[in-house]
Amino acid sequence: MDRKNVLLLVITMICSLSSIIPFPANGMELSFEQAVEIARTRNAALRAAQLEEDQTRQIRLATRGLYFPKIGLSAEYVRLDDDITLDLNPIRDAMVEIETFKDPVVGQQVDALLPSFEQTIQKDTFWLINANLAWPVFTGGKIVAANRAAESQLEESTEKLRNVKSELISELTQRYFGLRFSLKVVDVRRKVLQGMDEHLYNAIKLEENGMIAKAERLHAQVARSEAQRELSKALRDVDLARTALNNTLNTTDLIEPVSPLFLFRNLEPVSYFRQRALENSPILKQLAANRELAHQQYRKELAAWFPDVYVLGTREIKDHDFNDYTPEWSAGVVATFTLFDGMARSHRISAARYTEGRVAALEEKMQLDIGTLVERSYNELLRSIEQYVALQDSYDYADEYVRVRRKAFQEGLATSLDVIDAELYLTRVEIDRLNAVYEFDANLAKLLAICGDTDRLQIYRTKGEQEVQF
Repeated sequence: MDRKNVLLLVITMICSLSSIIPFPANGMELSFEQAVEIARTRNAALRAAQLEEDQTRQIRLATRGLYFPKIGLSAEYVRLDDDITLDLNPIRDAMVEIETFKDPVVGQQVDALLPSFEQTIQKDTFWLINANLAWPVFTGGKIVAANRAAESQLEESTEKLRNVKSELISELTQRYFGLRFSLKVVDVRRKVLQGMDEHLYNAIKLEENGMIAKAERLHAQVARSEAQRELSKALRDVDLARTALNNTLNTTDLIEPVSPLFLFRNLEPVSYFRQRALENSPILKQLAANRELAHQQYRKELAAWFPDVYVLGTREIKDHDFNDYTPEWSAGVVATFTLFDGMARSHRISAARYTEGRVAALEEKMQLDIGTLVERSYNELLRSIEQYVALQDSYDYADEYVRVRRKAFQEGLATSLDVIDAELYLTRVEIDRLNAVYEFDANLAKLLAICGDTDRLQIYRTKGEQEVQF
């Protein structure tokens, strides 16, 4: 063996060892269950949806207060330009004149004895504190409609939160098992590189012994370089997949997914998932809540044709320099009704009716879209299972084919190209098989998210086939 070939062989073996020996694991091992808990704790979109639900829950509680009377205090401080007086001296003068006409002496006595008929009713400065009550006893259904609308808004926000949770689990499944898939591809690529190193080593020795031509050895070198490039590409894919997972988990830690890929073959029929989606889809339930909200808005507008009736009451609690002629309390019933508003009520009722119809039409269309989406996702699941089953036979054949070609090459009965083609075919089958399993996991999470059943993902994972069974 010349010096050039020796140097090439040493470099090849070093690269092979660096590719085969696993690097020290400095990352944080994380199961899928742990990843779910972290995502639910740290995800910003989920936190925003939770806060929105809390907000609408408080609005719902506040709306209930419309049924109860409003009791409050009012305080007044008043400064007038002058005292308010009542002057009845003209009556006094008339009385004196009458008595004087009868008897002047008596008239003088009456004038002296009678006080002034002028009295201050209200001083120019005073203050008082009152307790007030207002209770709507009839509003034509406005309060009932407002409360039912608040319930619909709360239901909508609750379903929105559930939808965000479902989408989060679907996204986490794709990215968690996407990273797991990328790491498994790296393992395959490293194994391929190891095989190409061994093949190149054998090719160099066979060339040295004159058993193969130089072109065979060069072909092995090219194949080895290509395997190295594919491994580098696979490592970059791992970095990209890890970044995507970190974004979902809102972390910068080096995540190492330890939960294996899985495959579940005994799926329920598509009719089961279609029915579950129609009954439990958070998107459809949001639209149903919107339809009820539109209906309550329509009822609220209809209530404008009825009077509003309130019970009102006032009780004076404390005053200073306020007149004694005003009663301490008062109570009564007030009814208000708008006779004419330029036909605004009629137009608002029509607009509310159209809104209700529009939401109902959107709900009907979404039901059809959900059914189509369920069927498409289900078919993708079946295709992944069928592809995996078909690739299983191909894998057994390809593995045996590589073994036979390697042995034939060592005996001089096969070319380097034959061995490389067999190795590449086996690699393609291995990666396609892993990809079929990964696509099954991602599509299953997507289907369960549509149905609002992402909590059942763990059941499929537990009952399904794991990587060690592949």
